[in-house]
Amino acid sequence: MANYSAVAPSSPNMQPITWFSDTAANYHITPDLQSLSAINEYPGSDQLHVDGLIDRYKARLVAKGYTQQSGFDYLEIFSPVVKFTTVRTVLTLATVHNWPIHQLDISNAFLHGHLDSELYMEQPQGYVDSSKPDHVCQLHRFLYGLKQAPRAWFQRLSNFLEGLGFHSSKAATLLFILIQVVPTLSKIMYELLSNSEQYHKIVGSLQYMTLTRPDIAFSVNKLTQFMHCAREVHWQAVKRLLRYIRATTNIGLFISKNTLQLQCFSDSDWAGCPDDRCSTNGYLVYLGNNLISWSSKKQPIVARSSTESEYKSLANATAEIAWVSSLLRELGFRSAISAIMWCDNIGAIYLSANPVFHARTKHIELDYHFVREQVKLGRLSIHFIFGAD
Repeated sequence: MANYSAVAPSSPNMQPITWFSDTAANYHITPDLQSLSAINEYPGSDQLHVDGLIDRYKARLVAKGYTQQSGFDYLEIFSPVVKFTTVRTVLTLATVHNWPIHQLDISNAFLHGHLDSELYMEQPQGYVDSSKPDHVCQLHRFLYGLKQAPRAWFQRLSNFLEGLGFHSSKAATLLFILIQVVPTLSKIMYELLSNSEQYHKIVGSLQYMTLTRPDIAFSVNKLTQFMHCAREVHWQAVKRLLRYIRATTNIGLFISKNTLQLQCFSDSDWAGCPDDRCSTNGYLVYLGNNLISWSSKKQPIVARSSTESEYKSLANATAEIAWVSSLLRELGFRSAISAIMWCDNIGAIYLSANPVFHARTKHIELDYHFVREQVKLGRLSIHFIFGAD
């Protein structure tokens, strides 16, 4: 019951199913309990040849974590997720300073998390011990599907890296730094797709492409909003996006060696949404000539003037600049030159430097204080740029 190697095919034309598990025992059988923490299933993802034919059938023993109950089967399950601005910032620094870059992939990562409590599951279907059919399995380690598994794996990885002398960044929790002293160094009413599986796969893959293709970020974001109710019009939009990508394979983020001057372009589309008249603000953050962070997001409330809309956009961009600056300082890169913010609204620029509040700006006082403080401390310098540029 501890490990699986292969299952004999039920017919001569059927390929064997390979079961993947760790080399140590994942569980042992124990007497039945009234309450089970999880039950199990065998999801599969067949491995294919390059010509599309099935090479072998694959399956993995996982737990049905959706049956777990909060407060009873688990308490804390939060696990941090990497911010891709961190990845692009580190890649830019590595390119500029000729740092070596290595990639590591952990096989069956979640199986390495340490159990902090007793967990039980039903015996796997098809592998029930005939001599103990009423017994359940006590897990020796976490399985994929358990809600606690991501947090347990992150905790073990963190402990391992800290044991090697790394420390977790305060600005980016998933960035571990090792300091070494070295010399000089809207839903549209159409018929639902009859088979939305292909839509899910393509749109899911496109999400990874947005990490280096900000030009498709807005389109992909829109398409992901209809994953649960994809219709024919959305499928047509996916195919149109794929044709665009096929014709623009030469477009992408290029990381080059240059200065590490931090600058940001901020803009806002005042009352641009025809449905609720909310504004959309956006920014682009550059480290030298390298684009490392960007955002396009609808504002939660209606702005009563273009100045208010632009200034709220400035506040969001300033927050990102402050975070990137904090990350760079923690990595040992301090710049004597303040970050540059480019904005195409004179009113918003004057507001960032004018210490007097006017009646029409009192409702954005918090954003005002935040941006003005950064300007006053010399961390930010706001300049005008024509919107057409």
